[in-house]
Amino acid sequence: MLVPTLGTSPQLITHAVLGYNMPGGTSFEDCRLMTGLPINWLRTIIIILALLQAGWMTFDAARAFVVGDYFTATSGANAGQLGPWSKVVRAAGIEPRSSFMKAIFVIYGLAWIFVIERFIQGLPWTWLAMFIAAIGTLWYLPLGTASSLIQIALLIILKRSPVGLD
Repeated sequence: MLVPTLGTSPQLITHAVLGYNMPGGTSFEDCRLMTGLPINWLRTIIIILALLQAGWMTFDAARAFVVGDYFTATSGANAGQLGPWSKVVRAAGIEPRSSFMKAIFVIYGLAWIFVIERFIQGLPWTWLAMFIAAIGTLWYLPLGTASSLIQIALLIILKRSPVGLD
């Protein structure tokens, strides 16, 4: 089967990740064949992890505005305690349960969701923005740290791949 040569623009890759039909009738499968790589699951994993993390930050902080506090463990040694991030912001002079900190979380989460949307669109500046957002949440232990580390690793792999982002 002859595969049209369309190049590897960010839009082409985004369409491949999302499963859209390609220009000129090229299919999702043809895009996989053109790149010589399997379907770009790296982007999909990055997007899912980032959405979960940004969505949780936004939800937890917005909920904290309404009910007064973030979700915390309900039993065990850490019951009612915030994560290690609270020590970092307290050292910076910000009360972790303050409205100001909740607003920072909401704004960070919404900004990250905005960046994710642009990353899906394949805009070139978003790789760096996604990288910075993932680094900025490394202290969000334990799941946020794991998610951020995976995102950072996959972003680096994606940047170095033959398909790349540029």
